Amino acid sequence: MHDHIPLEFARRLERERDDAREVLREIRDNEVNPEDEADKFLRDHVPSELSKVREQRDSIDSMYQKIIKEVLECDPIPACKREDDQLEPPWEVIARTREQRDRLAEALRKLADCDWVITLPNRMDAVRTIADVALKSLTP
Repeated sequence: MHDHIPLEFARRLERERDDAREVLREIRDNEVNPEDEADKFLRDHVPSELSKVREQRDSIDSMYQKIIKEVLECDPIPACKREDDQLEPPWEVIARTREQRDRLAEALRKLADCDWVITLPNRMDAVRTIADVALKSLTP
């Protein structure tokens, strides 16, 4: 005896099979691949972060260039005149320049307070004015 599968039941099985295949296809197509997610993250976030880092680097580089320019204008001691055969480092140039500024300020203060300036006719005001202007220019 042959068992026959009713036609309606066979069609329902085929529809369910086709539906199951479609669901599997959607799952496979929508499956999250970690490598794809990493690539997406890199595409979305790295350019903006890289841009920020480049801006920071350029800002720091610009400040460094300004500092070096100012230090070079203070005539660093050349390598041939130093024991270590190195150009005077920026921090030493700054320290030396500040020390020179402080010595000049002290000399100007002494000049402005000097008793003999008082005895000079018509020169006292000029010397005091020069000393005052020089002292004010040394004040940061």
